Amino acid sequence: MDTDSLDVDRFRLTVREVDLPTDPPISPPRKKRSRFLRGPVPWEWICKAMTLGRSPLALGMVLWHLKGLKRSDTFRLPPSATECVGDRITVYRSLRRLERAGLVHVERHQGRGPTVSLIDRPEADRPPEANSLDGERGESLPPK
Repeated sequence: MDTDSLDVDRFRLTVREVDLPTDPPISPPRKKRSRFLRGPVPWEWICKAMTLGRSPLALGMVLWHLKGLKRSDTFRLPPSATECVGDRITVYRSLRRLERAGLVHVERHQGRGPTVSLIDRPEADRPPEANSLDGERGESLPPK
């Protein structure tokens, strides 16, 4: 064997030659995002909703907000829709008024939230017969 000893220092790395692991960068805390309406929201739609009262208008804005989040004209109405409008009963009354005015189409389901479709272009001059609905279920009155 060779009497020369192995020089370990020859293989030692200096601090400059080694990439020392660093702590991951600390990202700033996430800001709570504010709510928004993704437009355009048709002005005729807003004007027609304003004639229905405060609660239907507020629900209409919630629906347009949800349309922007879902990126679809049709979506299920979540229970959180009550936070801007009031209680659940007020939401359903307002939804019925928006439907009668021709601003939304609603499919109701037993045991779950209704499916709502926004109608971008409401009919400006609907005949009065089309707006008159009877009772809670929304059946049209028979012609006289």
